[in-house]
Amino acid sequence: MNLGAHFQTPTITATPPAGRQKILFFTDSTLWSGAENYLATLARRMDRRRFWPTVVMIRTETTTAGFEALAADGVPVMHLSTGGRLRWRSLLKSLWWLTRIRPDVVHFVLCGSRSLFYPALAAALLRLRFVLCEQGLHDGQPTTRWERWLKRWLARRAVTTVCVSQEARKRLEAIYGIASERFTVIPNAVVLEKFSVAAVSDRRNPDHAGAQTGGQRPPLQCARIICTARLEAKSEDDKGHRFLVEAVAGLPDAELWLVGDGQARTDLQRQVAELELRERVRFLGWRSDIPMLLAQADVFCLPSLTESLPFSALEAM
Repeated sequence: MNLGAHFQTPTITATPPAGRQKILFFTDSTLWSGAENYLATLARRMDRRRFWPTVVMIRTETTTAGFEALAADGVPVMHLSTGGRLRWRSLLKSLWWLTRIRPDVVHFVLCGSRSLFYPALAAALLRLRFVLCEQGLHDGQPTTRWERWLKRWLARRAVTTVCVSQEARKRLEAIYGIASERFTVIPNAVVLEKFSVAAVSDRRNPDHAGAQTGGQRPPLQCARIICTARLEAKSEDDKGHRFLVEAVAGLPDAELWLVGDGQARTDLQRQVAELELRERVRFLGWRSDIPMLLAQADVFCLPSLTESLPFSALEAM
C-alpha cells in the first residue's frame, strides 16, 4: 500500500489537561475492521487520569460510523486522507503535524506491508517515542530492498514492535531481518461485555433474525453460516470469501450471511448471481450489532488465506 497522506483540519480540537500524557494513535486502513476496533478499544479504555488519547485515521464511508462513535465518546479524532503517490509531501506533512501536536507516545497500528511508512519515519526523525503494532502477517506482497531497509530502520528506533501472534513475529523477523528482541507479542483480545447473555437474549427469535438481516427467517432446518470480515481479495489480505460462496453452492440447506464491506463486494455479488444463490447469500454490509448476528447464526466460518490472530474468530468463540 502506497500511502500518500496529508492531514486536514482536526475534527475535534481539544487541549489535554495538565499532567496527562498525550498518546497519538495512527492507522491508515480505509475500512472499519479488526485493526480499527483494536485501536478504538485502546483509545476508549485508557486511564484518562494518566493519558489523553487522540486518534488519526482515514475517514471513508465505511469508517464514518466508527469515527463518529469515537468522537461521541470524547476521544479527539483527526482524519487522514490519501493523496496519491505524494511520498515526500506525506513526510513533510507528517513532520508538520507531529511537531504541532508533540505527543508523548505515537502508536502506529499497521494494516499492511507498506502501511504508515512516512508518518512513522517522521516520528523517528523527530525522536518521538513510538510503538509499531503489526496486526497481520503481510508477506504476500513482495517488498523492495528500500522498504525492507526502512522497516528494519524504524524497528530499531521504535520502543518496540507489537505483534499480535508468535507467527506474525516469526514472519516479520524472517522477511525483514528485524532482531527478535525488538518484538513484543501481545495477543488480540475482545471486550466480553458485548457478548453477555443480556446482549444476545434474542437468540433463535425468528422475528428478530428477519429484522436484523433485512429478510424473512429461513426454514428452521436451514443452517445459518456467518462470516464477519472485510470483503477483500488482495494478495496480502485475502479473506477467501469466493471459496465460501462456492462451498455454500454445494450445501442446499445452508444460508450465508456476509457481514462486512470492501472492494470485492461487486465480484462476490456477481459470483452469487452466477451460482443462483441470491436467495441464500445475504450481503449485510458493515454492522454495529455483530454479537447479536453471531448469536443468530449456527456456524461461523473465516475462509482467509492468511491471518495472524483475527478478532472475528475470537468474537465468534
